Amino acid sequence: MKSGLAKLSVNYRNLVAPPGTTASVQIGDESIAANAPDFAKVLKAAVVKHGYPASADPAQINTVMTVLLLWVS
Repeated sequence: MKSGLAKLSVNYRNLVAPPGTTASVQIGDESIAANAPDFAKVLKAAVVKHGYPASADPAQINTVMTVLLLWVS
């Protein structure tokens, strides 16, 4: 689940659930169980539905600053 969110560049936080509870992801008002069929597809659709872009817009990337930050690191 966490890797799916990371691949989509979505910030997330972990919450403690009662023992025996199936892990799930809450996006807006939608809850997706970890054992849902086609979890990755359902997760991506929910993320896009709730306003996250499907992919980065290259026109929005500050290339000079990105290279500078990578160089300084």
